[in-house]
Amino acid sequence: MGYGVAFRADNRPNKYFLEAAIEEVVAANADWFWREWQAGREPPCCLECADIRYQPDRPGVVTELVGAGQVLEDEYASCQSVAAYYAGRERAIAGWNDGSGKYDMRYRVVLVPQRHTNVSSYFHALVEGPNGTQDPTKGMRR
Repeated sequence: MGYGVAFRADNRPNKYFLEAAIEEVVAANADWFWREWQAGREPPCCLECADIRYQPDRPGVVTELVGAGQVLEDEYASCQSVAAYYAGRERAIAGWNDGSGKYDMRYRVVLVPQRHTNVSSYFHALVEGPNGTQDPTKGMRR
């Protein structure tokens, strides 16, 4: 279903590189939500409601960024893909509901450092928006 891009590096990419890559997924997700709504379909409001399993990436080994439609098909997602789903939907829904067609760019994914025994730089993805910062993985099954 989806299109994949592989990035293989000698070193782990830094936080800013990952946030930029996630931003591309958020933008694609916002467009995906619009296409779904225009087709008369109502995608799940959140991945917890869709019973999608939260599966953390393997620390220091891989980061998988997956678009909204593919996440629903796969039935699991990393924190980055969960946050990108949520931020993309929130961006799109404001313009859909008010008829303006404009995305609410106040929603974005931020990476926060997490302690991990095996790697020095490990991050968890959260969504920052007008109502504060949220962890969209909270409540999801593992």
